[in-house]
Amino acid sequence: MSNDKETDIHREPRFLTPDQVVGHGGSDRTIRKRDGWFGKGEELGSIDKYDRVRGKDGLFRGEVVGQLKDRSAHSVDGMFPGEEWGYVDKNGVVRVKTGFMQVDREIGEVRNGNVGAALAYFVLQFQQLEKQYDQLRSDIRAASDKTQYLGKVRHMLDYVPKARALGDYDGLIHRLKQLESEVLDVVRQNYNEKCKVIDLVQHYAGSSEWKTAKEQIDQLHEKWKTIGRVEKADADELWRRFQEATQKFYSRRKEHFDRQERERQQNLSKKQEIVASAQRLSTSSDWKATGEEYHRLLEHWKTIGPVPKDQADELWNRFQAAQDQFRNRRQAYFDAVNREEQSNLQAKRQLISRAQQLTHSTDHRGAKQEVKELQSEWKTIGHVPRSESDTIWNQFREACDTIYENANAAHEQQQEEWRSRQREARDRKSEQLERLEESIAHDEENISRWESTIDNLNPGGRADEIRDSLESKISDVRDKIRSKEDKCSELRSAIRDIESRL
Repeated sequence: MSNDKETDIHREPRFLTPDQVVGHGGSDRTIRKRDGWFGKGEELGSIDKYDRVRGKDGLFRGEVVGQLKDRSAHSVDGMFPGEEWGYVDKNGVVRVKTGFMQVDREIGEVRNGNVGAALAYFVLQFQQLEKQYDQLRSDIRAASDKTQYLGKVRHMLDYVPKARALGDYDGLIHRLKQLESEVLDVVRQNYNEKCKVIDLVQHYAGSSEWKTAKEQIDQLHEKWKTIGRVEKADADELWRRFQEATQKFYSRRKEHFDRQERERQQNLSKKQEIVASAQRLSTSSDWKATGEEYHRLLEHWKTIGPVPKDQADELWNRFQAAQDQFRNRRQAYFDAVNREEQSNLQAKRQLISRAQQLTHSTDHRGAKQEVKELQSEWKTIGHVPRSESDTIWNQFREACDTIYENANAAHEQQQEEWRSRQREARDRKSEQLERLEESIAHDEENISRWESTIDNLNPGGRADEIRDSLESKISDVRDKIRSKEDKCSELRSAIRDIESRL
């Protein structure tokens, strides 16, 4: 292979585009970028004596990056022959091997016959791509936000297959796709994280715990800022959903506070009406009804929601002032009533004293008449303190009850003596009735026996005489039984009369 001629390396075959020099091969087998205005171009690498392409590493030759064979460039031989990357055709056109059934891609042109320099230049160009990949991978691995490099990875994936270079395109593209997948893993994580944030915002967007929900949504907004990039195709949609959920909450929140403000204005009118009613009642002397009305107004006040904060205290103070005015007047009234009740208490205690004395009287009829007079007098005396009312009433009533009980006991004693006499009379009559009933039973047994005898008489002899005698007895006894039954009926009537009076 001719590698020792000075030669320029051209970008495109001359019949396709205007001539453009992209590099230079020297007679010393070095490969440089094209010459500039002020001298030779930067050295990229060289070809060693074994036709191996080496990169440049400072002042020294770098690692072997390719192998030249005849008019083609290969990967470095190992256990097996290196893969062919490209070649120079008979027309001097540098081509990339694109695979079976595909037209090999043109990337440059060789002139002056230095095929090796042209192939080496394009191999070294591929090394530059490798270095770009290595730098990109290093940057991604070190980055806290790997997603910012997704565009660069994809840009490189886009231009690498079209690059004017010779090398392991499949390997480099595979590594780039792995790198893309690595970044996409983070992108997917970011996508999932943003979806979670959106779900939470949507959750809180429906909440009516306005303070808590706002704090949570604000925190979620801050969290959103810390989440890295997602796919551009997803970014707008995620942001739209995020904004819609946020806007839903703030729209509901605004609507709530607007409605709350309207309600507070309505509540203000209602409470102003209550204050006006309280002020009208402050001069009333209908203590009980007015006190109850104040209580009703207060309970109504409690059912009304809040009013604008700048008017709440002033409104409540006016309501309280009206109540205080009424209560002070009512207190003055009840103080006077209390003094009167204390006087009434003393008067009633005197009546009670006159009533324990009557409890010892033996003139029950006279005591009963006098206690009635005391009861009438009790009714003319006004109220006493409520704390004493039940006590002194119970004392007075107990004394009155004792007097009535004494009178009733004396009357009951008389009644008991009469009832005792009546019971004795009833018992005597009951004994008589019992004896008569036994006698009647005895008579009926005799009649039954005599009738049986008559039924068993044989004809002849004294049978007729005996029958006549027994029938005569039966008739006499039946008359006696009827007489006894009449007497029994009288006794039963008398017993019922006595029992009805007991």
